[in-house]
Parts: sequence; structure tokens; C-alpha cells
Amino acid sequence: MARTSNQELITRYRKKINQSRRWREEEKYDDLWRRMIDMYRGKHYVKSSESDQLLVNIAFATINVIAPGVSVNYPKITVNARKSEQAPIAKLMGILVGMMVLKTVLRKRTNG
Repeated sequence: MARTSNQELITRYRKKINQSRRWREEEKYDDLWRRMIDMYRGKHYVKSSESDQLLVNIAFATINVIAPGVSVNYPKITVNARKSEQAPIAKLMGILVGMMVLKTVLRKRTNG
């Protein structure tokens, strides 16, 4: 098998980057991320108002409580089902995600 030239590699990766950018623009993910970052910073309103605007920075509190909980050695992942008949599947998914996290943590520890 012939070795891929640098030009071909650059062309392939540039195409993937452009696909990713197009997808992000079509799905408006950049706008969503900007909005989420603003919420974390406490900027919930786009413009000020003459009347009082109540602001409870739930995003900041939630992220600062969940992030340390996930970063501990062996986090417990809980998946909730939207429908009651999907509860066993949700429980299984929680177990599988927990195993994946544990595997990743152990791999990072062994690789340094």
C-alpha cells in the first residue's frame, strides 16, 4: 500500500474541518455554546429592561456542584428514563457509562 502524501493528508483533514464547521453552523452549536457560557457567567438577559429582572444563576451552581462529583475517583453515573418502560434500559446505560468512565480513569493512571 502506497504511503499517503502530506498534500493528500492536508486535503483530507481540511475537508473534515470544513465539514465540521458547516455542521456547527447548520445546527447552530456555536450560538448554543455562547448562550451557555453567558448563562454560566450570569448573563441571562440579552438587553436590560425598565422593570426588575430576577436572576438566579442556576447554571453556575449546577456546574460547580456536578464537576467535582464527576471528577472523583469512581463517580456514580445515573441515567433517568423519560418513559417508565425504558427504566431498565436507562439503568443499564448508567452502568455502562460508569464502566467506561472507570476504564478511562484507570487507563490515565497507568499511562501517567
